[in-house]
Amino acid sequence: MNIIKRILYGEKMIDLREYLATCYSLTRLPDAQDLKEEDKKTFKEDLLEGFDKICDLKGSFLNKPALVMGHGPSLLDIDKEKYKSHLKITCNNFHKINFFDDFKPDFWCAANSYDAIKIPFKICLEENIKAFVTIPLLHEFSDLLEIAREDGKMNTVYPWLWEHQIFQNLLAQAHGLQKTYSRCNTITNHMIAFALWLGCDPVSVTGFDLSFHAALEATGMTHAGYSSSEVSSGEATMGEGRIGGKLKSIDAFDDPRERRQILGDLKYLCTLASSKKVQIHNLSYKANRLPKIIS
Repeated sequence: MNIIKRILYGEKMIDLREYLATCYSLTRLPDAQDLKEEDKKTFKEDLLEGFDKICDLKGSFLNKPALVMGHGPSLLDIDKEKYKSHLKITCNNFHKINFFDDFKPDFWCAANSYDAIKIPFKICLEENIKAFVTIPLLHEFSDLLEIAREDGKMNTVYPWLWEHQIFQNLLAQAHGLQKTYSRCNTITNHMIAFALWLGCDPVSVTGFDLSFHAALEATGMTHAGYSSSEVSSGEATMGEGRIGGKLKSIDAFDDPRERRQILGDLKYLCTLASSKKVQIHNLSYKANRLPKIIS
């Protein structure tokens, strides 16, 4: 575990593990101070254990090909037989897609609210799918981890703290960089980052369609095999903008600022991959119109 693990807090550089051990005296998260001392102690121990387990994962699948699976409709276009021996990484509501019935993921990644991910998280525990997970609010994160503890499945969970981009800092510092990728507005970038942390090569990415609205117009679905009612009804839009000369609602992928952040993070991760001579294969190139091999 010879990884540089330091972080700038204010004007002071502190060890990442030290930060986790003292995060309740340092944290700016609004709900941290409301937890009981006993709950704080348990949560801190969970984070420290998760931190150590994530560090131990570094390079554990060196040169193993990985398949990163977002949930855009292009996910359904791949030949599963071709990727059967790949390390399989997926996210979010994978249980809503029949695609996974005979294609069990090895890892599940999520960075969302408790209500958004509690059902797939429970399924991962039942199916022994390893969970790489974070939630911005401490109360909700504590509640999620309690599910795993009660089931005796904390050994399959890799929790990391959202605040101060703990995983992003680990990845950056392992590559000798001061700059991290962002807190991320698409889970696919987190999955690509995780695959790089594991040492996978190449990393093939599918279901990365980059527009819910374009997917809906092209396939009748916002996601692979189903539609999000929030997106299709416009309830989850980021605002309004001009697309194709018409004023219409746009989701996070289609919002210019959000899209710049997504592509900026992707470029950052591709630079890391290139420094290790790892290729990132874009299997969704027809949908997202990015190069087949992203660099």
